[in-house]
Amino acid sequence: MNDIVDFEMRISSSMDRILKVLEKPKATNHGDTIPKHEVSHFEKIIASLEVEKKETSMKLQSALEAIEVANQKIEHLSASIERERLELTNRNEEIKEITIEMDELKKSRQSQVDEMDSIIAELEPLLQNTGEANA
Repeated sequence: MNDIVDFEMRISSSMDRILKVLEKPKATNHGDTIPKHEVSHFEKIIASLEVEKKETSMKLQSALEAIEVANQKIEHLSASIERERLELTNRNEEIKEITIEMDELKKSRQSQVDEMDSIIAELEPLLQNTGEANA
């Protein structure tokens, strides 16, 4: 991009120098006048530089449009990534809540198992006595 700007500056500078030469008043001294073929040559150079300047300007405009399109795509992707990040954060929170609930259920289940083991331990001697009495 800097190359294009430098190129445009060089073209403008060259055109300014050429125009200064062309705009000089013709001197009365025959040796100071610019021959017609040189003027024609300068005019061709100016025309060529104008064409190059237009082409460069069009290329620059095209590059700027491509950059704008890329920038819009980046903004769209960035917004999409942010939505996905928020969704993932929400899922992680849900997973944490479920994990906490599962841990609480495991503790409750273990407490119930311990209580059942205690009841069975108390009932076993009674069941053995009942079995001996029936025998």
